[in-house]
Amino acid sequence: MVQMCFRRLSIACLLILYNLLFLSAGVLALPFFIGSALVLKKRRKTFFKRLGLGTNIPSLPQRPIWIHALSVGEVLASLPLVKAIRTEYPHHPLFFSVSTWSGYETAQTRLEKEAGLIFFLPYDLIWIVRKTICKVDPSIFLLIETDFWPNLLFSLKKRGVPVILINGRLSPRSFRGYRRILFFMKHVFANFSICCMQTEKDMRRMANLGVPLNKMEVTGNVKFDQEVEAVSEIDQERIKESLRISRNQKIFMAGSTHEGEEVMLLNVFVRLRNQFPELTMVIAPRDPNRAPGICRMSEKTGLCVVLKRKIEQGSNNRFDVIVVDTVGELRRLYSIADLVFIGGSLVRIGGHNPIEAAVFKKPIMFGPYMHNFEEIASLLMNADGAVVVVDEEELWKKGSMLLAESDRAKRMGESAYEVLRRHRGAVKRTQNIIKRFMGNEKDLALDREIDT
Repeated sequence: MVQMCFRRLSIACLLILYNLLFLSAGVLALPFFIGSALVLKKRRKTFFKRLGLGTNIPSLPQRPIWIHALSVGEVLASLPLVKAIRTEYPHHPLFFSVSTWSGYETAQTRLEKEAGLIFFLPYDLIWIVRKTICKVDPSIFLLIETDFWPNLLFSLKKRGVPVILINGRLSPRSFRGYRRILFFMKHVFANFSICCMQTEKDMRRMANLGVPLNKMEVTGNVKFDQEVEAVSEIDQERIKESLRISRNQKIFMAGSTHEGEEVMLLNVFVRLRNQFPELTMVIAPRDPNRAPGICRMSEKTGLCVVLKRKIEQGSNNRFDVIVVDTVGELRRLYSIADLVFIGGSLVRIGGHNPIEAAVFKKPIMFGPYMHNFEEIASLLMNADGAVVVVDEEELWKKGSMLLAESDRAKRMGESAYEVLRRHRGAVKRTQNIIKRFMGNEKDLALDREIDT
């Protein structure tokens, strides 16, 4: 009893300290946030919403399933699971929250039919978080991959809501960061009812952060279960036509790129054009707001460049480089590519999801920094479904080889797709775990009281 009281007191003190530090940092940063909200359209659209202002959360007779995804990548990762949940519980309300504007736009586009409400997760200010949880009144909370906010997780558990980590992963960098504040994070992670981890390695890292093995299961990666979007040859021709790309032109597609990568990609593209004069490059930056700057960078190389939106507005010219300044189109653009580079991997970001290209049997290249998709990258490389390029020179050499050797590129694309096909099933395993917690809320709430 004394030990339990001491534990509760320790957690309460840590939470008070966290909230004081968080609030102090928020007050100090407030002028910056207000200034950026006035200047930047994206910040303006999210700042006040994340303070809980302007969000109308309806009161429902049945408690909803609440799913949260940080941004675009997590939203896309959640799609097969959300659709499976909607099929399993067709009459159960489903609310979906995000933390970024791009994530919100993607959720609105891809989950409009499945989610009864799509809204912004509030900043982790205790009074706003508690008010939001009270309004939503969820029957279960499913967190996709990451976005561990202490007040949110503690408040959900206190209310007796089952909290499940879905498709959980921990990069080496995140693991090291959490280890530094293990005295606090072990209590934060204790709020999870169960953690569905992508790999054994992810589970071991969570165990080293204090999560008991009996509260974790390796369910695999739900990204392998994403629907294969049918893009027929006719549809592909239409996409090319809309971009003013002729049928015989090859396309070098760079998806989800970050600052520092585009300059290397453009240098490589200039060299590739000497070998393949009909080659067109499509660059889709992770942040579409960077697109105009990439255009200016491209123009300095003497290339004819255009924003995708301007083509849609009626430009009939042909271009060397097309920069995508819209969201939600990357997957369809992959379908017309002859060669794909996965961004965030030549700089220390950790890479992005290569499965989106593997779905269309495309030859894939990525840089050495794929730690956010460590398992997928390893599987693709071991199956000869992708190649690693360590720098600009290797990007040019391997890109040139794959464009010149179409049979080899085709085999690589088919190998990538085979990796995807063999590793399906994570959604079903995750669904079976979710079922344990649905409809058993009273028992779970009692267990949590005893636990605490």
